[in-house]
Amino acid sequence: MFTCPRGGPYHKAFEGAFGKTFPLVKVNPLQARRFAQAHGTRAKTDAVDAQMLARMGAAFDLKPQAPCSKETLVLKDLHVVRAVLIKDRTRLRNRAQTQDIALLKRQTKARLAQVERQIAEMDAEIAALIEAHEATARNRDILCSMPRIGAVTAAAMLTLLPEIGRCRIPDGSMAVS
Repeated sequence: MFTCPRGGPYHKAFEGAFGKTFPLVKVNPLQARRFAQAHGTRAKTDAVDAQMLARMGAAFDLKPQAPCSKETLVLKDLHVVRAVLIKDRTRLRNRAQTQDIALLKRQTKARLAQVERQIAEMDAEIAALIEAHEATARNRDILCSMPRIGAVTAAAMLTLLPEIGRCRIPDGSMAVS
């Protein structure tokens, strides 16, 4: 079992390359560092880090997680970009309310229209990806049947909580609804 810190630009490539071959456990880098410090380890080298991560995995009996499907990874990437676009839209709307120079108003309005189109494209791509997978589409339909849960919220839940639709039964087996 490999214990690796989560996050960073190399994590996704590492998980993609080794996740289906070896069991992987993701840990919070700060917690891993604090674990090493608690064991009196001040050095920070690759060899020391590897040893401490292995000790941490054994000490906490960390269980490997199933690797994310390609669909889930793509949905997460699209979700992150969509969230950035939403922040851009909010920023541009706020800026538009305070501008009084015609050129700036025009440029902000054009940029806002572009961001709105990009959000619509992102929503369409996310919806198409969800629709392409029967189980995910079924879970989306179940979520959308609940009051106040729309397509965007359902997509975010399916992206950030890919375990939705699965529960552990007391005998330890998995049930998929």
